[in-house]
Amino acid sequence: MDIHTGVSFILLALCVVVTIGNSFVTSSGELTETEVIEYLKETKYINNDVTVEICQLVHCKFQEMADLSVTGELNDETLSKMLQPRCGFPDVRQRIRTKYAVGRDAMNRAFDIWAKEVPLTFQYIGNPLAIADLDIKFVTKDHSDGTPFDGRGGFNAHAFLPPYGQIHFDDNEIWLTGSMAAKSGFDLYIVAVHEFGHALGLHHSKVPGSIMGPYYSYTPSLKLHVDDINGIQSLYGKHSKKRKSSWWFLRNLP
Repeated sequence: MDIHTGVSFILLALCVVVTIGNSFVTSSGELTETEVIEYLKETKYINNDVTVEICQLVHCKFQEMADLSVTGELNDETLSKMLQPRCGFPDVRQRIRTKYAVGRDAMNRAFDIWAKEVPLTFQYIGNPLAIADLDIKFVTKDHSDGTPFDGRGGFNAHAFLPPYGQIHFDDNEIWLTGSMAAKSGFDLYIVAVHEFGHALGLHHSKVPGSIMGPYYSYTPSLKLHVDDINGIQSLYGKHSKKRKSSWWFLRNLP
């Protein structure tokens, strides 16, 4: 094959895979809720078992990718964007990259809120073969630790007290952060703060407002309660310049 034939073949392949069309446009010029779900499936924002309620949470991701105002609502602006002719290539690469960045950021912030109160420094280790003090995993159902998850809703995450260092998040959940998580009632960052508290040695608290309470709730600007601070400092002491490093690793991020 000469170089000209090779170039022609590559261009032809690209034309086959990355098609342009408007197959998402309905005859009436409007999209129903069912058609919106199908649209988001085609563009790989959601999978086949997503309900209308869960789909509403994913609207934020679509709006972010389409450079729209991120409201989470299926408003006129969002519908108009879905009705536009577009490339048939899915947005999955952006979705995966965004989810990984969001996951890493949420974990870093969750560790930082504890590190501000105790003489510990939490550092990410990128080598999966290295030994980490805290091992964070996204798993589903029975994952061989004696505490299976129950699918979407219900139990969202759990962690084991020291020295085990295992922290598990249910991969069947729709994990969001910030204002995008307000509709779901739980935020990946907030849940991570709670579970890291367990991994560091804290049990559940009965004190209202404590992050270590057994029930998750969305809080726009999370701060540790004095009960959380007293609890963690009773285990590790107060924040000081002399600090001990603790390594963590994140695997199976959805």
